[in-house]
Amino acid sequence: MLRLNVGHVLNRSVGFSREIRFSGEQVVVAADLILERLSGEAQLTRTPPGILVEGTIDITRDMQCVRCLAVHALQAEVGISELYTYPPEPEVEWTIDDDCVLNLAPLLRELLLVEEPIQALCSPDCRGLCPTCGQDWNLDGCACPRESSDPRLAVLQELLEAD
Repeated sequence: MLRLNVGHVLNRSVGFSREIRFSGEQVVVAADLILERLSGEAQLTRTPPGILVEGTIDITRDMQCVRCLAVHALQAEVGISELYTYPPEPEVEWTIDDDCVLNLAPLLRELLLVEEPIQALCSPDCRGLCPTCGQDWNLDGCACPRESSDPRLAVLQELLEAD
């Protein structure tokens, strides 16, 4: 789905434009990036050096909360505006291959990694896990003593109890 045959655009004169729409579920962008849902639209415009791709892509992907380790859905909208050159040149990052195929996957992967939160949370008020027994404090408390000899854990517990 992210590999587009653009021969019909490359054969047109400069200024020709074509709108494309795409959507899918369980989309493999790269070995380390699988999207639960992807939808979007893009405008392909013929330019002297190749094709200008402009559009937006909406995605949903599963992330793991850094506090409680629960899997939750992250939704994002990514804007694309990139020039793909043709014929391919070794020193240019985004090119259309000799078979007239424009691969959006590497660009989308790069844009999504930039948009990814540094610390993904299932919710802003996630209470996390008990550092002693591993109980998910979002679901229920635990019988572990709340006092700790580690001052960092004591501060964390105070912050979580204040919520």
